Amino acid sequence: TSVMMLPIGMAIITQLKDNPDTLEDENQIFGKALMLAIAYSASIGGIATLIGTPPNLVFAAMVQELYGIEITFYQWIIFGLPISVVMLALCWKYLTSIAFSFRQKSFPGGKEEISRQLRSLGQVTYEEKMVLGVFLLTALSWIGRSFLNRFIPALDDTIIA
Repeated sequence: TSVMMLPIGMAIITQLKDNPDTLEDENQIFGKALMLAIAYSASIGGIATLIGTPPNLVFAAMVQELYGIEITFYQWIIFGLPISVVMLALCWKYLTSIAFSFRQKSFPGGKEEISRQLRSLGQVTYEEKMVLGVFLLTALSWIGRSFLNRFIPALDDTIIA
């Protein structure tokens, strides 16, 4: 996740740096906060789902092996998602209020640039819709696996993946 987001973050920082209306130090401060936010949010977001990070899967496998208790995708989300949401909010508050202080509350031309970039993407393609469909089917199958096991007893996370 971090590796995918870093180039996007760098592009945002570069565009802000090239904007003459951006206060001089703000770009540097924002850049540091954004890079830390990407790293922190990847770690925090990994807690939300069973497949978020490898240690989650190792933990679930060890609980299954040692205690015979299966932790389902749904059970993990019920536990992990609220923790992730709270931790992300705390991280955002820390980065924007304590670690870094911003004098410039918005970046000139930022909304217009985002709108321009969104327009340049064009319409959603058939292939993109298919990928979304496969993603949703996989996610819903993982979440609803305990329900689906009533109809397909041999179904497990490996088959869904």
